[in-house]
Amino acid sequence: MASILMAQEYTRDIERAAKELRPHGHSVTVVSSAAEAMDRIHASIPNVLVIHDLLKGGFGRDVVRVLRSLPGGERTRVVALTMPDSDGVPVRMIEDVDARIMVLGGFWQIVLTVEAFVGSHYEPDCYSR
Repeated sequence: MASILMAQEYTRDIERAAKELRPHGHSVTVVSSAAEAMDRIHASIPNVLVIHDLLKGGFGRDVVRVLRSLPGGERTRVVALTMPDSDGVPVRMIEDVDARIMVLGGFWQIVLTVEAFVGSHYEPDCYSR
């Protein structure tokens, strides 16, 4: 299926999202630092990158900039994890993305957005009962 890289300093929600995506055949890697994310994109361009701007040792915007400069990186679907500003509007720290998700939306929002991009028509167990 799809190769998915998820990068966020605090990995609880993306670990939960990865746990939901893996049984459906996706190869999901979770990292917490900019250096790890850079290493992964240089080793293999993912189909989907889910990334927060604040990473250990760097910024997600720099990872996205490097990804987009690599051969094939322009095809990666990028989902930016963001926080709301004081008016509840998502903060736009990372440009050149395909979707923005507020971190407060939880891991299901991440799962469903990734599945929409990879087209595997995922139905969470909580909806099928």
